[in-house]
Amino acid sequence: MVAWQAAWYYENIDFSAMPFKMRELSQLIKITSFLSGKELRLKLTNYYGKEELIFDEIYVALTADMKEKQRVTALYQDTIVIPQGEAIWTDSIDLDIKVGQTIYVYMKSSQGQEYCDFKCTYETSLTNASFARSANFLPKLSDTWQSRKGWFCLEEVDVWTKANPKYLEITGDSLMEMGMITAPLMQYLMTVHPDEVTVLNTAISGSRLIHDAPHDQPIYETFGESLLSRMVRNRSGFKPELTIVSIGANDLMLPLISEVAARQKITKDNFFNAVQRLNEILEKRNSELILLDIPPFTLSHTGRPDDKELQAQKFRKELNSKLATIPETVPTSLLLEMLPCGVQSAYDFGDHMHINQAGGRVVATKLIPKIEQELFH
Repeated sequence: MVAWQAAWYYENIDFSAMPFKMRELSQLIKITSFLSGKELRLKLTNYYGKEELIFDEIYVALTADMKEKQRVTALYQDTIVIPQGEAIWTDSIDLDIKVGQTIYVYMKSSQGQEYCDFKCTYETSLTNASFARSANFLPKLSDTWQSRKGWFCLEEVDVWTKANPKYLEITGDSLMEMGMITAPLMQYLMTVHPDEVTVLNTAISGSRLIHDAPHDQPIYETFGESLLSRMVRNRSGFKPELTIVSIGANDLMLPLISEVAARQKITKDNFFNAVQRLNEILEKRNSELILLDIPPFTLSHTGRPDDKELQAQKFRKELNSKLATIPETVPTSLLLEMLPCGVQSAYDFGDHMHINQAGGRVVATKLIPKIEQELFH
């Protein structure tokens, strides 16, 4: 049976606390399709903006230079309007797509607008983006993984296909949003299980398991609702067969830097009650859980963490010891950490909190057998 299926999905997050204000915009987004098909359509969102968004031109092509590009329309109109608080589907275009096909989406607006629906990656092998403050400019994509590659409004790409894929949701915090772990997992699945699975990325940098974002500073507000709240709401509407979660580091780290978070005490009991609640939510969706233990981090750049941070690290290790008793947990923190705290230099992104591509491959290697077990056996 031929039907529309999601071939790429990165859930946009709420940046209305720090909107991107542009007199003009051009953005180029590189995506990689999980599915083969003959037609393509785009889902564009404006959930968090205060006004409608207008794009004068949107194109799709198979090369970054946008040669042989096709115009994308919505309701057969060249100018595409996304109403405030809503999402729209574009009209379909004919395009012969294979698994692992790289597709480029070029979006232009000459309107002065605020963009609040935002998503980003750091790892660029499968997903990449660049934008400029001019409508008449084709941005160039950079392959460096040390800086954020962000885009607006594009959330989902569907293809018209015979495939009937399983869905794997990858969610949680920045470890999953940045792409270091997800890219090798995605490449493996495209290669070994073509047309059998699509990965859905719903992770948010700064996300916590239990509490919503603190409001001390605008950047904190972008961390969004707690993972528990997001899982209950399930904005994507998908029912993934498997959900992989990285969460917990921000529950421990944010109280060290945010006065609001510092008043939201985390205990072993409420943390594990929240883990149990997460599992119950997913069970109701018929989704199996794979949970990473809490990764190493340090806020110190001197190598001399203060007493509060050392206490947080002690608590992290106590939580990880208990997490190790839960069958859903895949322990990877010991492979990454450096004593007394922080990430080993070989795996360090550079901020002592996040992992680089080498660290991502270490974690992915541990996850692949579990994915095989849960999805394909």
